[in-house]
Amino acid sequence: MDKKELDRLRKLIRRIENRDNTRQTTKKDLKRAELKGEEITNSAGSFLLIENEYPLSDVHGNTAFKEFFDIKKKYLALIGKEERFRDIELNEIAFIDTESTGLSGTGIYLFLIGIGYFKKDKYILRQYFMRDFDEEEPMLIEIDKFLDEFAALVSFNGKTFDIPNIEMRLILTRIMKDIRSIPHLDLLHPARRLWKQHLDAFNLTNLERNLLSFYRKDDVPSEQIPGIYFDYVRHRNPAMINKVIEHNAYDIISMVGILVKEVDVVSNYLSQPYDILFNAGRFYEKNSKLRTATEIFSKLFEAEDSCEREFFIKGSCRLAFIYKKLKLIDDSIEIWEKLKPYSNFFGPDAFLELSKFYEHNKKDIEKALETVKSGLNFCKDTYSYSSFIPDFENRLNRLENKLVKT
Repeated sequence: MDKKELDRLRKLIRRIENRDNTRQTTKKDLKRAELKGEEITNSAGSFLLIENEYPLSDVHGNTAFKEFFDIKKKYLALIGKEERFRDIELNEIAFIDTESTGLSGTGIYLFLIGIGYFKKDKYILRQYFMRDFDEEEPMLIEIDKFLDEFAALVSFNGKTFDIPNIEMRLILTRIMKDIRSIPHLDLLHPARRLWKQHLDAFNLTNLERNLLSFYRKDDVPSEQIPGIYFDYVRHRNPAMINKVIEHNAYDIISMVGILVKEVDVVSNYLSQPYDILFNAGRFYEKNSKLRTATEIFSKLFEAEDSCEREFFIKGSCRLAFIYKKLKLIDDSIEIWEKLKPYSNFFGPDAFLELSKFYEHNKKDIEKALETVKSGLNFCKDTYSYSSFIPDFENRLNRLENKLVKT
């Protein structure tokens, strides 16, 4: 959105906020809007609730809703880095996504909040729509009550955007709810780790296309959504706002499939392509699950002849470092020795690590000295690694002095 459009929207918000907010949406307005849904009324006013149901057999892209119930809770805990997911039932999880006026700070309004959840044999999508600014409080009151029925949340980039903004709007409406304390799995972060280098972008629509084989038709670009909402508030034309409601629905429905795919990678890792297999290994390693990480990297190490060289090298290096951490020194040395001929593709790490092992663990100064000399010559012959020369020269001088003393 350019500066001119941003300034226009800010002026529009100020005009709307300064007008008489006690005005209720009239029956004439509602007739003109022709939006599907049910008007919900409470002590604070009214808003529009749109609800749709999907049988578990329904397929979104290449994933059926019923696949959600194949997920084991331990993998939710792993992906979400939240052990409380182990004690939460799958039908206690709410998928949540918001559409906003797009401005930062307290001036932001969440005019559409969607919540998806599973109940018995169906997936239910509820969308809370604020037809005008005076409908924010009644909408938030109902959302506050409804969220009490769930024990955990799943979002896409919700930790950065949706949940903090929901909390802010609740506070500004004098509804005090500690929504950030609820167990929360943000799908964006594990997606970046599990498909790193495999995908070129990690927005939701790109993940839909590449993971779910789902392609939206005539979708509303996210950057246009604030302008569409303001236009709806002014003119009550339902055509474009219905597209925004559809956009929000796709966001929430796709989250189910993306969660299924993320769990598939971390649970069926050995069946993944080598690049994703390596990412899964790093995922387990960073989560201190070293036994599983070792299993994954061992497969890459053993696949020297069938694996792409990049992932054979990367996986083998990680395996060597894990063995070092576990004090399995001989196993680590075996790997670094095998990697030395590949040094042109990843640098002098093998020479450095082997020299350390031979000097400090094996107490074999002559072998350490021989390794350092090989590493020094490698760096001198390979300009891109010349920055390592001073380190090797220092090691060489120290080892020669040690050898003289012995």
